Amino acid sequence: QSRFFVTAEWGDQYYTSSLRAGWRFCWGNNINNVNNTDSSTKYMGTVVPFDCELETITWFVGNVGAETGSTSFKHKITKNGSDLSTQYNWSASGSGGNQFIRTATPNLALSSGDAINLRVTSPSSYGSTRQIGRVRVVFRFKITESLAP
Repeated sequence: QSRFFVTAEWGDQYYTSSLRAGWRFCWGNNINNVNNTDSSTKYMGTVVPFDCELETITWFVGNVGAETGSTSFKHKITKNGSDLSTQYNWSASGSGGNQFIRTATPNLALSSGDAINLRVTSPSSYGSTRQIGRVRVVFRFKITESLAP
């Protein structure tokens, strides 16, 4: 089966739901919500080009603040304007203050034309334990539709 990958980036040192209502991921051109402001709740993500399954989400966390704590970073996928109920959580524990990688396996069925984004839902505010940015996320999709001509 064919697969494709999409990358999104969080360009701030703080990783918190206080930035851009949690939709700080940029899918290109440094735009992360419609108004590009912290107060906007008009998310902006990317459009899925095929019927597919989101198999994995892999976070590469830069960890600029050399954090090692157990603060839980909680995420949800936004699909067509609504947050889905499943939550993906991880912390900086075990990182030794270095960059680290975290992975989730949503196995989420999507249809061509669905709009998706990844949202940080917790924590909020700008405490030192939130200084784990910059973050790059790779989404791996498996195409489920027939691509025969």
